[in-house]
Amino acid sequence: MKRILILIAVLGLFGDVWGGYSSVFPPEHTSTYVKSTANLTFYYPYLATNPNLSVINHWADGGWLSATYVPSRFHIDLGSGKVITRIYYENAHRNGSSTNAGAKDFTFWGSNVSSDFTDIVYTNNGSWEYITTTASAFEQHVALNQADPKYIEVSNVTEYRYYAFKFANNYGNTEYMGVRRIQLQITDNTPTPTETVTETVTPTITETITDTITATITETITQTITETVTPTITQTVTPTITATPTITLTATPIIKPAIHSDENNGGIWHRFRMWFNHNNLLPHNIYADFYAIKYDEVA
Repeated sequence: MKRILILIAVLGLFGDVWGGYSSVFPPEHTSTYVKSTANLTFYYPYLATNPNLSVINHWADGGWLSATYVPSRFHIDLGSGKVITRIYYENAHRNGSSTNAGAKDFTFWGSNVSSDFTDIVYTNNGSWEYITTTASAFEQHVALNQADPKYIEVSNVTEYRYYAFKFANNYGNTEYMGVRRIQLQITDNTPTPTETVTETVTPTITETITDTITATITETITQTITETVTPTITQTVTPTITATPTITLTATPIIKPAIHSDENNGGIWHRFRMWFNHNNLLPHNIYADFYAIKYDEVA
């Protein structure tokens, strides 16, 4: 069997298209390019954007802390417009403790107006544009003295030079609020917003498929058959004949006359007897008597 597989790859405008991200940084890690509403001395916000500083051990080795736990802005100037699509961060801790000082609820913003960047009053939104993120809070650092990298996806297609975090609170510390590391990231080989790349790949795959199928079929069939049969009957009939024969006899009579006198009647009668027996067919002689009577005349 030969199968043709067609693959169509469409390059989108959002997310990790090529499978990687690259961090982008301000031109310098100084207060000129990184600012916050308030910071504790020696714990400046630009120390959180510097990738050369440590994210473990004491937070004096790297990271930003605000002077109070009140809400604070955190601004970054990238020097030129960049399409930020992901945030990498390590939340605040001190040798794995004091993790409740870590920043918690936040919103993310972008701008290309320099006055927005320099205005660090928390409630002033100026012409900042809100940017949607997949999370609205930084996670608390694990209570261990180790790196604990976290990532938040950003839905953004606009090149902004200035980006801002508005941190509303922390995880309960009443003295400080801060982070050990914040880095803004772009998607590797990000296409321009109007670019759509479509690629069609048509490989030829030769495949031999041999299937052996063994099936056991068990079937019970119940059927009622109704049939009308017209039989052929052959019968031999022996008739019974009832007849009344008619017998015609031809006889030659033998007449033997006999004369008797009948004195009681006062005269003489003559009897003539006729015998009938044709060819001796009858078991007895049959005869008939004839009488002639003579009476005397009266004078």
